[in-house]
Amino acid sequence: MRKFLTIGELSKMMNISAHTIRYYEKEKLMKPSNISESGYRLYDYEDTYVLSIIMIMRDCNIPIKEIKKLMETYDKSKYKSIMNASLENLEMEIERLQKLKDHVKKSLVSVENTERDLNKLLTKKYKRRELIILKQSEYDLEYPLKEIYDLYREHSVDTTNIFREDVHYIIRDNSLGYGVYIENYKGELEKVLFEEGEYISYKFASYSNDDVSAAIIKMFSYLTQNQLMYDSELLLLTNDIERIDESFGYICDLQIKIKN
Repeated sequence: MRKFLTIGELSKMMNISAHTIRYYEKEKLMKPSNISESGYRLYDYEDTYVLSIIMIMRDCNIPIKEIKKLMETYDKSKYKSIMNASLENLEMEIERLQKLKDHVKKSLVSVENTERDLNKLLTKKYKRRELIILKQSEYDLEYPLKEIYDLYREHSVDTTNIFREDVHYIIRDNSLGYGVYIENYKGELEKVLFEEGEYISYKFASYSNDDVSAAIIKMFSYLTQNQLMYDSELLLLTNDIERIDESFGYICDLQIKIKN
């Protein structure tokens, strides 16, 4: 019975290509325990252990040169330092992937909710929300992208999620406030609080400011007809998550808190 593995068998067992194993051998990170009379590479337990260590370090994005140094002159403190740095990077990557997972789940929920709720006036319960007004301007939803970028940078707001989260507008009589969440904000910008409670929500597709104006009229007509009193400012959320096709417009959600 044969004692050693061929390179093909080793690649299948370790789920790595034979080409990659040959590359590691070329870089002198490992070598086969034996060469058959026919010239075939043959591998034993020790080779498998070495390959496993190399694979772990490569999965940690440790450069080939660093791995080679460690394999040639093993230094315990150096190894611990490299692996600790890799651990920090892995934890950051896990956090990034978790955020991505949460975003994907949120996107799916958003699509389902839109299919169910579009063009309907509904009563929904929302948690407490506090927004910081980055900019107050005339009634216009079309802020230039550069202006938004500069506002985020000026107030140290994370720009990477601008188009992954809802954009919040606080609608007032003759002005529009661009609002964002900023944890533990201590600055002087205006804060607007939307308390936990029941809100009238109206989700619609918007192609222009006129569509928003029509939605506002519809919202207040509904409040009047149903003798509902409100005790918050009018909040407009726009969502780019579903806007793959520009012809579909922006998905908007108009919200206002009603008194119990």
